[in-house]
Amino acid sequence: MGGVLNMLPANAEISAFNPVSSHLYTVGGGSGEIVVSDLRNPSAARIVAKAVPSVIGETLQSVAVFGKLLAVAVQNSVKTDNGFVQFFDLTQPALPLHLSTVTVGPLPDMVKFSADGRKLLVTNEGEPNTAYTIDPIGSISVIDTSAYLLATPAAPAQLNVQTIDFSAWNNRKAELISRGIRITGKAG
Repeated sequence: MGGVLNMLPANAEISAFNPVSSHLYTVGGGSGEIVVSDLRNPSAARIVAKAVPSVIGETLQSVAVFGKLLAVAVQNSVKTDNGFVQFFDLTQPALPLHLSTVTVGPLPDMVKFSADGRKLLVTNEGEPNTAYTIDPIGSISVIDTSAYLLATPAAPAQLNVQTIDFSAWNNRKAELISRGIRITGKAG
């Protein structure tokens, strides 16, 4: 399991550092893994664990950490279908323990905890398929993670997820563009 950071099988894309344990959690770059690195001694940094998604074809997109809670954005094996956020307990920093998985919008591309750790924000890219025959709606999911901060922590559950899209703005496209909002996509 050990190794040096520059020996990863692919490039790192997104990392989340836990200042309490001095461990780094990295995803992306085509590795399909969560790479856990021990940085307690930065001059002797080492990889201490790797984990892969439970379903073949799922892609790990982003990672965030707050206290002892790790959140990982997971693209569905069919990228136009709803994706997931997996939550892990970091009581043992080198051995993240899976707590729960919740469904969010298509292609969750970034996760970020609020400053107080009570919410996790997820950007759901909603990228179309290559033929542009399926073009899911982009959205933002807000996950209430406050129950994990309690004396007896409770893992985030599906009922803690609220997903918001921007459909209400569709009839105001010209106004938004005139205000400098960039709207992209296939014509029509």
